[in-house]
Formats: sequence, C-alpha cells, structure tokens
Amino acid sequence: MNKLSRRSVLKTGARLTTLGALSSLFPLLTSCGGGSSAGSERSIILNVVCHGLFAMNVTDLGLELFTPELGDELNEKHMYKAGSWDKDLVRDLEKQRAYRLRGVQYRSECPQPSNSACDLRFSQSKKKFTIHPQFSRHVVYLPFPEKISLLRCINNGPNTEDGNVIYIKSLSLCQVFSYFAPDYREVNLLEISPNNRTKSFDWEPRVEPATGTANLHLWAEPSVRLLPYHAGMAYRKLSLMTHPLAFRLKTYDTAPLDRDTGVLGVSPEEEQGWSEWANGGEGSYPTNCSLVRSVP
Repeated sequence: MNKLSRRSVLKTGARLTTLGALSSLFPLLTSCGGGSSAGSERSIILNVVCHGLFAMNVTDLGLELFTPELGDELNEKHMYKAGSWDKDLVRDLEKQRAYRLRGVQYRSECPQPSNSACDLRFSQSKKKFTIHPQFSRHVVYLPFPEKISLLRCINNGPNTEDGNVIYIKSLSLCQVFSYFAPDYREVNLLEISPNNRTKSFDWEPRVEPATGTANLHLWAEPSVRLLPYHAGMAYRKLSLMTHPLAFRLKTYDTAPLDRDTGVLGVSPEEEQGWSEWANGGEGSYPTNCSLVRSVP
C-alpha cells in the first residue's frame, strides 16, 4: 500500500475542503446554547475532541491533522480510533486512509486557541521546516472551527529552543475544535482509501438534547499504562514529520481534569485519555497527548 505523499495530501485536501466553500460563516458559538436557539431543532454544536499525539498543519484551505506512524516497537500498544464517548460507538481509524469532516459550517481562517500558554505553534517559514505526511499513519481534514480550546494544560515554564530542537515543558493534554452544524443528520466523516474510493465512516453524532451538542473523539495514543520512555519515543517519531524541526519532551507531569472545560457539551470526564477512561483513572502518562501546530 502506498504511503501518503505531500502531493497526494495537498491534492486531496484541496479537492475535499473546497466542496463546502460556498457555505456561509456560522454564528458565534456563544450565541448558540442549543439546537432550538440556532433556529432549527436539527442544528447542533459539534465538538471534535483530540486525545493523543498529533501534528496539525494550518493551510489556506483548512486543517490537516496528522499522527505519527510509530513503527512496530511502539504500535503494539497504540490505538487509533474515532467515535462518541461510549465504547460501543467507537471505531478504528484505518492505516493509510484520509478522513474528512463534513456537515459543519466553518470560518474563513483559523482562530487563535483559547490558552496560548500551552500552544505548541511553530511557523514553517521562520523555522525552515515542512510537513512530511509520508510519516503519518493517516490524515484527518478539518475545516477551520469557530473555536479551538486547549484543555488540561501543563505549564512548567516556557518551551526552550536549541537550534532546530524544541524542548517541551508546557503543553495541552486535550484539544477541542468546535463547529456549528445546521443539521446533525449531515454530520459524519468521509473515509478516502489510497485509490480514492470514498465511503461514510461508521459513526453518527450522539446528540445531547439538554445542550444541543455532540462530540466526536479522535484517539491516537496507548491503550494501556506505559512508562515515560514511550512518550519520549513518540515525540521523536513526530519529529520525522517536521524535519529538520525536532521535539524533545522535558516534562512527564500530568494535570488534573479541569473543573469546567469552558466548552459547551464537553464534560471534564471527556478530557481523559483512552487508558485513563478504560482503567478508572489509572492511565498512561498523559504527556503522550499533545498537539503541535504548524503554520505557514
């Protein structure tokens, strides 16, 4: 099976993202307390919640979400899934597939995250690096959200640099992208195979009537508790996608669940990584969970 190439990713991303280019900009989420307030019983707020190690490339057309291919020595206890906050409603994300979120409205440009102190954001032009998608297990295309929330933040002081090496001391363990969806029945992931065959991913939003929200969780992390060595190796694999920019983890601290996430429809419980969720809080070192943003 062919690896993802930069050319194929950009080509697919441009084709898929522009399908919704005529969609109108959606209202601020602060004015959408639920489905009825947005003017339709079918309209919802969709939160895409990320757990694990990701590289997010900000393009002119939208967001490209990559996760490093870890190799046999790390993949054995790693898992890649998407679904609702219910283990019966979670499905595997396949290797060498592309996925596109559909059925949501979006902004014309990427918003700034809610918490800049733990935002791992790096400019390709200033740092002289590019994204190498051939080292990614799969890619998820997201339109620009109305809001980006960085949750469960660890702040051990500023991240430092030594040449092309970034030493990470502050980071976010959970990230949320919030969208307005005019009709929840149209919300889904489109799965694209390497030969460009498409099908609908086996998931549909689970709407909470009280808030008019639904959450789509993405996992790219260990399924069981592991030693800090795993996190360090995972960041080295991530560095292959951002070469010559490299990342070294300099903290193994964790952070408690937020008392209030500040995101409508996302409870503190849903900040947990998979192994925490599956094992009653006895999870892996959550420093595996972070998102590095690449901007032009």
